[in-house]
Amino acid sequence: MTTIPAHAAWRVSDAHAALNRFIVRVALPALILGQIHGLRLTTNLLWPVSIPWLMFALSAAAFIVLARVLRLPCAFAGALIMTAGFTATSLVGLPMIKAFYGAEGTPAGILTDQLGGGLVLSTAGAAVTCLFSIGTAARRRTLLRVLSLPPLAALVLAALLAPVEYPVWLAEALRRLGGTVPPLALVSAGLQLRPDPLRIRGAPLGLHFS
Repeated sequence: MTTIPAHAAWRVSDAHAALNRFIVRVALPALILGQIHGLRLTTNLLWPVSIPWLMFALSAAAFIVLARVLRLPCAFAGALIMTAGFTATSLVGLPMIKAFYGAEGTPAGILTDQLGGGLVLSTAGAAVTCLFSIGTAARRRTLLRVLSLPPLAALVLAALLAPVEYPVWLAEALRRLGGTVPPLALVSAGLQLRPDPLRIRGAPLGLHFS
C-alpha cells in the first residue's frame, strides 16, 4: 500500500492559502473583467470610492498621535496603520455586498476595492511601509508586490477593453469564474480564524479595534 510522505500531505491549515491564490489570481480578475466592462462611471460612485481614502487618512492621523503619546516604536505604529487603515472589500466585502444589494451592487464594490482600497494601498500604503519599515529590501518587495497584483491589472485591462464587446463564450466564462469569489472568500476567511493568537495579542488588537 502506497503511503503519502508527511511533508507532501495536504493540510487543512494551508487550504486558505490555495484558495486565496485562486481568488486573487483567477476569480477576482475574472469578476473585475466581467463586471467593470461597459460600466458607466457616475458621480454616485465617487462617495463609496472616497471612503477608503478617508478611512486611511483618519487611521493614520490617529495612530501617529497615539504612537507619540504612548511612545510606541516606529514599526509598531506603521503596523497599526497598515492593519487598521485599509478595507478588505474583495474577500469579505463583495460577498456581503452581493447578499445585501444583489448583483447590481457588485460593480460599485469592485470600484471601491480597486480605486479605493487597492489604490490607496499601492500609493499611501506603500509610502507608509517605506517610512515605517526596517530594511530597504523589505520596502522594495512590498512595493513591487502591491503594484503587480492581478486585480489591479484586470481593472486597467477592463477599462481599456470598454469599447470592445466580449464574445458570448468569454462573457460566460468570466461570469462563472467571477461567481466563485463570494463562496470561496467566505470559506477562506473561516479557515483563517485562529482563536489562540487573540489571547496573546489582546493589547495590540484593543488599539486596533478602538
